[in-house]
Amino acid sequence: RGVDLQNLDQYLNSLKMKPDYIGVTATTTEIRVALEVAKVCKNTLPKSKIVLGGVHATVMPDSTLADENVDFVIRGEGEYSFLELVKEGNIRGILGLSYKEDGKIIHNPPRERIKNLDELPFPAFHLMPIDKYHPPLGLYRRLPAVNIITARGCPNICTYCATHTIWGNRMYFRSVENIIEEIKYLTKYFGIKEISLSDDTFTISKKRIMEFCENLLKDKIDLTWACNSRVEKIDEEALRLMKKA
Repeated sequence: RGVDLQNLDQYLNSLKMKPDYIGVTATTTEIRVALEVAKVCKNTLPKSKIVLGGVHATVMPDSTLADENVDFVIRGEGEYSFLELVKEGNIRGILGLSYKEDGKIIHNPPRERIKNLDELPFPAFHLMPIDKYHPPLGLYRRLPAVNIITARGCPNICTYCATHTIWGNRMYFRSVENIIEEIKYLTKYFGIKEISLSDDTFTISKKRIMEFCENLLKDKIDLTWACNSRVEKIDEEALRLMKKA
């Protein structure tokens, strides 16, 4: 609900500061549109480097880089790889980066996963018009609403899901204190009324669920929230506290 693809070139031309890099993320169902975005960006700002990331680019970097408008692919977590890229370091030394050189596709070694997720800063919500973004109709109760992630990975190996291909079976968690801090920041400065916890399985740890809910109640945070779960990873006690929170 931001800039329509048809008006993307006008938006890019209106920017006072032209970006050196443009990042685009996509799942497999979104890759066609993502490549159309890359094409418009490259045609409008030919000096800008186009960087693809996300699920599809991580699993299928070769076919993604085969597109003439894509300059780089970042596989897996992108925070540190992208940071090193924009600092214009030696691209051969950037872990998790794939690129084209002399007509060949080069894959640098993978980057080790980020174990301490609390070390990452909160997303720069102040740089985006939150009022223009919300979940699909019917998947929210109150606005404004945003998504946040409290953990990365999932121990389950569902045949229809690519999570285990990207993360393996190891999970890393943000602390409850860090999550609550972000929620307070969002409610205070952006008036957020609803949050969707986008973890693959938020309810993996019952102890963590209970601590999260108890903190929401203790701090009297006015918030509607939702999460993903599995039927064997939840029980009535946890559900009752989640409802109360």
